[in-house]
Formats: sequence, C-alpha cells, structure tokens
Amino acid sequence: MRAGAFDYITKPLVLDHVEAAVRRALDHHQLLEEKKYYENNLHDLVQLRTAEIERLAYFDTLTDLPNRLLFEDRLTQALKRAQRDSQPLGTLLLRVDRFKEINDTLGSAVGDRLLRDIAARILKSSEERGTLARFEGDEFALLIADITASEQALEEVQNIVESLKAPFVFDEHELYVTLSIGVSLFPADGRTAPELLKNSGVALYRAQS
Repeated sequence: MRAGAFDYITKPLVLDHVEAAVRRALDHHQLLEEKKYYENNLHDLVQLRTAEIERLAYFDTLTDLPNRLLFEDRLTQALKRAQRDSQPLGTLLLRVDRFKEINDTLGSAVGDRLLRDIAARILKSSEERGTLARFEGDEFALLIADITASEQALEEVQNIVESLKAPFVFDEHELYVTLSIGVSLFPADGRTAPELLKNSGVALYRAQS
C-alpha cells in the first residue's frame, strides 16, 4: 500500500474478501472517471452557468427581451455614438392600455401570452432596427438609434400602432389592443439616459391621461 497499491487480497483467498475488494476497485475506478470527466468539462460547465446567470440578470424571462438594466446600458452606449456623430436618437416607453382588466378577466396565462405576442409584433414592425426591452408588467421600451431626423421616431410610432390593429386571438377570445406611447428625443429632450427615460415617462403619463 505504501508503494502505491490501491488494495490487496490476502491468502488463502476468501470469496467474500475478493468480492469486497473488487467492489472497492470498481467504485474507485468510477470516482476517477467522474473526476476526469468533471475536470475535462469544468470550463464548459462554468461558461454555461455564467451565460445562464447573465441571461437572468439582463433578460426578461417571459418575453426573452432585454430588461431595464440591459436597455439602460445600450441606451448609454447609443448616446455616446449619437453625441459623437451629432445625430438624433429616440427613446420610446410603451404601455398596454387596460392590460390589468385583461389579466383580471382572462387570467395571467392569457396575459402572459398577450405580452409575448405584443413584443413579437413590435419587433417585427421595427424590423429589429432598435432595441426593444420589457421593463416590468405591461411596460416596454424601444431605443431607436441611427436615425437621421426626429420624424423617423414618429414613423416608428405609427408602424407600432399599425402592427397592433389586427386582433390577438386566444382560444375563443379576440382581443383588440392599443398602446399609450411616450417619446423623448436626443438632444432636445435630454442628453443622458436617465433624462430621456424620465421625459419619456412624463410623455407616457400624458398620453394615458
């Protein structure tokens, strides 16, 4: 054993002792194989777990859209480019009208499906030119970068409105949905991410009123 042997069997051979030694050897071999597998795959496992944690931190689990944290980061980066290039930039806050009534009447499962479908239509209408995010509940945000004039932001609003005109069909229910939308533009309505989001929120509140 001191020389490195794993186990030993004494003579004369006793079958029970032999079987016990073989079981110990097999268990030991299995442990070594698992250790080798874990060491070989540790890097991949760490990367996978890190990706899962990052996704939970930066993406909405219901719609798979960026969450507020990631949206604000992308808005900050887009503002740096807009300031450098002296180019306008649009920030939209969108809220589903009467969503609470839908949720209370038809249940949260239908409400969740509706939010996912609304997100899909907005993404399609914007042709993924900007960053669409879900903040919380029925509130979304859309960043429109690389625009040449403020009128493009208003065109984007119209595209979104048009995309929601067709009803959403869930089982026997046809739901007609509208959005209230608040828009702020860089640099007229703010030069930082907090300022633009704050003014978009004010515009959204006025639209709902």
